[in-house]
Amino acid sequence: MRKIVLPVLALLLIATMPAMAQEQLGKIVGRVQTEDGLAVSGAKVVLSSDSLVAGSVETTTDDGGRFRFQLLPVGEYTLKVTADQYQGWEQSGILVRIGSTVTIIPTLMTGAFEEVITISGEAPLIDLKSTGMTEN
Repeated sequence: MRKIVLPVLALLLIATMPAMAQEQLGKIVGRVQTEDGLAVSGAKVVLSSDSLVAGSVETTTDDGGRFRFQLLPVGEYTLKVTADQYQGWEQSGILVRIGSTVTIIPTLMTGAFEEVITISGEAPLIDLKSTGMTEN
């Protein structure tokens, strides 16, 4: 009986190791919305931290404005959201703890639009000061 119990216990321990490793990590999830509560799809969401090997990761929101960052090491994070026609949004000091799921709801404000007109050109080929005609 003892010869059967030990291998079974070893298999159970090995099978639970990935789950135990994932519990050492956390998640950040959320939904990007407008001032009116409407979802913002296609917004760029950048998550940065010294805890990340690459320093930052990014994703875009889905049709419902949702985003998700999984398997995050424990640490402090900064989240930045940008989208066309909206002002940028940023939050720092987001703490991810072991096994935690942090939910953030960024609300984007309509951006101030600026119209820039650039005029360039050369001097006209017509002399606007003289109305006379010449013959050659």
